[in-house]
Amino acid sequence: MPSRTNAFIATAVGSQAIFIVGDDGLAALLTQVWEPCGIAGASLFALARRLRRVRGIEVAAETGGG
Repeated sequence: MPSRTNAFIATAVGSQAIFIVGDDGLAALLTQVWEPCGIAGASLFALARRLRRVRGIEVAAETGGG
């Protein structure tokens, strides 16, 4: 997956985690409510893959040029 898609997913899940920490504290995030963050990340990843497949978008292999 391209880095833009990964950055979007990380931003969305990170924003959710920051909101949870600001509301309930870090202890709540680590013990109870980490699951919604994981579900959101996995869902966004699956949605991005599905949309690429439906629209026929093929991601070019990244080369390690220098």
